[in-house]
Amino acid sequence: MTNDSPALALVGLSLCEAGDKLDAWSRALFLVSFLVLLLGASLGARHLAMAVACLACAGGEAFLAWRLAFDRPVFAAWARLDADRLPGAQQAFDVALEKVSKKTPGNRPLAARVAGLKRLFVRQIAAFAGQVVVLLALLETFHVR
Repeated sequence: MTNDSPALALVGLSLCEAGDKLDAWSRALFLVSFLVLLLGASLGARHLAMAVACLACAGGEAFLAWRLAFDRPVFAAWARLDADRLPGAQQAFDVALEKVSKKTPGNRPLAARVAGLKRLFVRQIAAFAGQVVVLLALLETFHVR
């Protein structure tokens, strides 16, 4: 089995799908933060700042989720290919991406692409964790009052 195998593409697909599940939770927390922001007229500046920070984390998480969602169908297609057809499919994708992008993606091995997905997913987890921490701190300030 080579490094550029359909099984490795399946790992990339799994990372993309995990990001989708995390995004669903983040959207729920976004709604809570947004409601707090709407109630902001009756809240103090500290509450508003925390709600805005939570929304900023949600925005970062949403962008990362979008990036993973963009890659999901690509990795799904690659996971279905035979190993001997995978390099040609990657090269065709790079050529197509180069036509619509300002930068040249290069011909990266599949392992490097999956490592990039892993970095995106870890950043998505960090943004979600920031969202949770700020929202919990915000809710705790209501309890302390």
